[in-house]
Amino acid sequence: METVLVTVGSTRFDELTQRITKDDALEMLSLLGCTRLIVQHGCGPAPNLTGQIKNIAVECYSYKPSLKEDLLAADVVIGHAGAGTILESLALRKKMAVVINDHLMDNHQSELARKMEKLGHLSACTCETLLEKLKDIAHMEFAPYHNEGADGAIITLIRNLILQRRTDVLHASDENEKPSALVFVVACVIAATLAYLMLSL
Repeated sequence: METVLVTVGSTRFDELTQRITKDDALEMLSLLGCTRLIVQHGCGPAPNLTGQIKNIAVECYSYKPSLKEDLLAADVVIGHAGAGTILESLALRKKMAVVINDHLMDNHQSELARKMEKLGHLSACTCETLLEKLKDIAHMEFAPYHNEGADGAIITLIRNLILQRRTDVLHASDENEKPSALVFVVACVIAATLAYLMLSL
């Protein structure tokens, strides 16, 4: 794995960007053959590189108009569990470790990541288990991602998530509680992103 891309999309996932740039992580990446590490850190701060980085060129940036060039160059993609990040990486046949942010409330993204792992398309983990996953991923073979079969399963999953959030909103409204409307909106945005990506692939 000569080139490794870490991407958090438009979110902030400091735990991931800081974890992958710690000395022990860089040392392990070097042992696995990594010579180039690209870190897209989104709206979070750039990683604090304090140690000696042997044989690895580290590039950090917040955003680019498109990640496609870096995705094409990557041998392994380490990404957050966003639908867009997952589908774009898999469409390019990239080995992928999806890192779940287990500190999020109503973490619908973890359900998507676990489903895709169950389908054999990627490896899902948390920041705590990331290094162990990376040791294995270089030798793992993943099932190719095909729009026809896989998208049906993903669409069903996201539709169920949206219905679940909608039920939550209605239930909260009936009980005069503050509804989790934001979560519902986020789920709808994910569904729209998925539809757009499927049409563009």
